[in-house]
Amino acid sequence: KLLVLGQRRPRMALEVKVLNRIEGKLPGHVASLGKTTVEAGSVGLTVMELKPGGDGTLGKFIGKQGATKLRIERICGSTLEYMGKETDTKHAFFVGTTEERQKTQALMELLQSAVDFRVKATEMPLAIKDISSVLLVPGHASAAVTGTLELAPLQDSTDTMIFALAKPNTIVPVQKKDFATDQVVECKFKGEWLGAKILEISSWTADSDDEDETDGRTLKVKFLADGTEATVLAFNVREKLTGQEATERDQELLRQGQRELFVVGSDPEKRREAQLRLAAMLEAKSPGAFSGEQMMDGERLAVTSMSIGSAKLEED
Repeated sequence: KLLVLGQRRPRMALEVKVLNRIEGKLPGHVASLGKTTVEAGSVGLTVMELKPGGDGTLGKFIGKQGATKLRIERICGSTLEYMGKETDTKHAFFVGTTEERQKTQALMELLQSAVDFRVKATEMPLAIKDISSVLLVPGHASAAVTGTLELAPLQDSTDTMIFALAKPNTIVPVQKKDFATDQVVECKFKGEWLGAKILEISSWTADSDDEDETDGRTLKVKFLADGTEATVLAFNVREKLTGQEATERDQELLRQGQRELFVVGSDPEKRREAQLRLAAMLEAKSPGAFSGEQMMDGERLAVTSMSIGSAKLEED
């Protein structure tokens, strides 16, 4: 037996560290003890089963030279150890206050479903919302979020963790639009909305299906720019708006296409630094994605955009 003297929290933290060492020598030993979550006043122990995924290892929970594990501890304030690294059943043991353990579990659950930095969750867990900052990525730059971003150096230097949430699977009911022959509309062609005039309206199904996104109709249109004609689905035609109405519709479409990146960290200034550097990475992949106004957020740190035109930057 090992006798440990001291305050409750350091004793519990030392216990999980000792169990980790024993597990390293005797794989499966900790699982055989049947350890479960313990609430001990202001400090407790949480035992969480892990599902590593395809490779069956704890690599993404540990990180290079333990960087991810240590970062989780610093962000959440808990003491964390992994058990069962060499066995089929793997667990995380973490000691801390109720709040610290809730934060730790929320981060671990995000990591469970993560592929790179993209997770299956559609909203940030409540337990870590107060230590999270959001970066809104405009729709035209969202492809960079689904692509490859090398975030490890950024997360290491700012002591943060970055996640892209999944988009909710919302079904938007199709609203049948009112069109008329000779009406001037906008038609989507190769991703761009172009002015066109409706020549004919026809139904290609016996009964129009209002639940079908194609609307059950086709329109023969004539493009205003070059006079060419085409037959298109009604779904790809919209009313032509001007002025403020057109501006408001474009802004709404941008909002709908936005992706949210969450930066999680205990230090607000470090989170802000990570936001700015992340925005710079995305800006490099999709020029024009961000401006100074977009990056203002009411926190103590802010950014101002400045045009340098054709000025040449020289080193001193």
